[in-house]
Amino acid sequence: MKTFQDADNANSVVLVFEVTNMEKFQSILNDPSTEALKTKHTVKDPIKVSMPVKVQP
Repeated sequence: MKTFQDADNANSVVLVFEVTNMEKFQSILNDPSTEALKTKHTVKDPIKVSMPVKVQP
């Protein structure tokens, strides 16, 4: 996992990590038990999920 901090906003960060099972990842994000962790770390919804795009030559 890599963590990046927004240069213009110290309260905004991006986490980059590899996910091999997107359905499981989404279920973890939406699990009610995750809410306590999000609150503890002041994570604000919506959580944006981005995926790499393969560029065709």
